[in-house]
Amino acid sequence: MTARARWSFAVAAIAMVAILGAAMPAMQIARDIRTVLVLAGDARVATRQDRPPACLRSTGSDAIGGVGEACQAVGRLRTTGQPLLFLLGPLGLVPGFGGADQIPALLDVTLAFCRAASIGQSLVRDLDATPGSSGERVLALTSRRWSDLRSLADELDGALEIESRLDERRFAGTLAPAGSVVRRLRALRPSIETARDAARDAEAIVGEALGANGPRTYLILGQNNEELRATGGFIGTIGVMTVDRGRIVRSDFRSSYDWDGATEYAQLPPAPLMQYMGFARWYLRDANWWIDYQESAREIRRFWSESQGDTIHGVIAVDRGALDLVLAALGGVDVPELGGFVTAAQATESLDRQRRQIAVQRNHAAYHETKTALLNALSKAIMARALLTPPVDALPAIAASLICGLETKHILLNFAHPEMAALISGAGWDGRVAAWPGDVLAIVDTSVSYGKTAPYLRKSGVYRRAQDGNVTLTVRYENGFTPVPGGQWDPLIDGTFFDWRAGVFRRVQGAWVGFVRILLPPDTTVDAWSGWDDRVTRLPDEGGLLTVGGPILVYPGEARLVTLSYRLPPEVRASPLKVLAQAGGIAYSLHVLYPSGPAAHHTIEDRDVVVTAG
Repeated sequence: MTARARWSFAVAAIAMVAILGAAMPAMQIARDIRTVLVLAGDARVATRQDRPPACLRSTGSDAIGGVGEACQAVGRLRTTGQPLLFLLGPLGLVPGFGGADQIPALLDVTLAFCRAASIGQSLVRDLDATPGSSGERVLALTSRRWSDLRSLADELDGALEIESRLDERRFAGTLAPAGSVVRRLRALRPSIETARDAARDAEAIVGEALGANGPRTYLILGQNNEELRATGGFIGTIGVMTVDRGRIVRSDFRSSYDWDGATEYAQLPPAPLMQYMGFARWYLRDANWWIDYQESAREIRRFWSESQGDTIHGVIAVDRGALDLVLAALGGVDVPELGGFVTAAQATESLDRQRRQIAVQRNHAAYHETKTALLNALSKAIMARALLTPPVDALPAIAASLICGLETKHILLNFAHPEMAALISGAGWDGRVAAWPGDVLAIVDTSVSYGKTAPYLRKSGVYRRAQDGNVTLTVRYENGFTPVPGGQWDPLIDGTFFDWRAGVFRRVQGAWVGFVRILLPPDTTVDAWSGWDDRVTRLPDEGGLLTVGGPILVYPGEARLVTLSYRLPPEVRASPLKVLAQAGGIAYSLHVLYPSGPAAHHTIEDRDVVVTAG
């Protein structure tokens, strides 16, 4: 070996040792960051109450600890390893170290998030030391520390700018975990952008939301997704909440039936509700007909304004999943009316136990009087714990639960204020049906029978696309309810439905009639349908998407298939399929078969899914 060769070998060996020494902590950091990101944002919420949502399966303190350790390690690496980082470029040429030259940029992204987290921790400590209710404290904080909030926004903006230059596909071999971190950051980008924009304009946004310049009134809709509706479930509870200068000055939660006299609408209900539910009148509790939550919310605001005369500044919809998330974050609340301390696992059971009492079931008025009292007590207990005087150590978990609910469509927001509307729309928290430049599909179920049968329904689908753009969609519904022969009628499960052919109501315990709507790309041609119990009709477009629908009756123990054949317009025939998840809907499996490549199998639950070929 020549002297020059020995020198080159020695330099390469020293560089390799130095880089490996730097890379090992970096890989550990990558794993730490990935774990923290999963804890913070990977919210796969269960559709049944048998397991908690993934985003709350680990404690907030665990996540914060992981962030702290990662930030310290990254800081040390960026400082002490600075002289050696230039060697990462050549290392990227070594098999098994693909993308090594991107490690410095990834470290810079991490440090920017760390600085933002440090500012956030300082704000939380200041918030805890500020007197007053939660709203008053937040108003005071955003006014006093607006410059720190701007700095937080700048750090997030810088992190996003660096992240946009990273190519996750180049990380390979030993550095593959870094690619996973970048992919997760990409998935979280809309939420991070929303946090950045909210921090930058926090004083104005918080002031508007919390009534800094006058009272702001919101409708809170409790949607029971055991009784399916397009935006998450039957509106079983309606609450009115007014906030003035950060203080809740009005809070009135009732059974939606208790608002009937005040919220009857002069306009006729949508035609399917009249035809398949036998409706002659339209009440606010049935106004969430539109799949696009912004359309439903606008109709609800009109309902309320015409009947009450109040100006509504926003409509917030929450379903059973959101209730579970907040209760899990709080660890439970004390509700004497429900027998004492109530956790997420106990809430529905406690409510059902009270509502099934003989005295409560004796007539319609007694049932809804009891339901109103119980829901009012539970809602006020949650608000008192989560909004009025939350313990500072619970704030991270509360914030995580709310973000989790927004990300998974268990909480839907509508605001009249244009800037706030734009902010939540950018984050995807408004339940809007938005146009997609490609193939798109949504299967949306609305119960048009009476009763809480959704927990017993099972659903699956197969999507087959041919080379010429012809698609066959088959959806299977199975009703798993098992009636007890000779058993007492259960008024909660119910099973009453309107026989539209005979014009009479029928009662079959556990029966389900669903109005199934299919949303497709514009300019799609529907060729044939089968399996529905009445004609499939063209409905008004939602979000610019072609919408068709019809009813299907599924008796207990029965399975039914519906099939739709259609032709896609030429411009989307080769594009990936985007499947829109229904808010609060039934989780279902969907097999997607493209003209070439193996079938793709996805679970459609609480997030939209883009199905790539193969």
